[in-house]
Amino acid sequence: MYVRTIYLTGDPALADKALEGLKAESVGLLSGQAGYRGFSIFSDRRLGKILLGSWWESAQNERDSYTALHDQRQELLTVFGGTVSVAGWEAAVSRRGDAQPGAGFRLVRLGFDPARRPGSADLTPTRARAHGQQPGQGRAVTIRRSR
Repeated sequence: MYVRTIYLTGDPALADKALEGLKAESVGLLSGQAGYRGFSIFSDRRLGKILLGSWWESAQNERDSYTALHDQRQELLTVFGGTVSVAGWEAAVSRRGDAQPGAGFRLVRLGFDPARRPGSADLTPTRARAHGQQPGQGRAVTIRRSR
């Protein structure tokens, strides 16, 4: 499984408008692409931050959809203004759960030279569970790949 993340920062006053457009249009656009497996939106309206994540069957599907939806993506993202950062990832471990009202999101980034992977970096599903996370809740461990 492969993931594309798009991290946006912008004017907090425009966050609701940007989120409305993204919710209304994104799934329809993405679901028409080969290899599409899912989509999530995470936001901090107060700080003007939005994180989008789309899931793909293969790295090629992720790249092809990125190219095919360029113009539509630009139109949706300009509403928010600010900065845009795009990254492609390989999901080394993934377990999706249904979000419940009031659910939170935690993103932890860890960087290391793959050739010198720390012995404690066990990426098995059991070890990848966030501290205090109950079985059945969604989680993923992704590995950044060059575009």
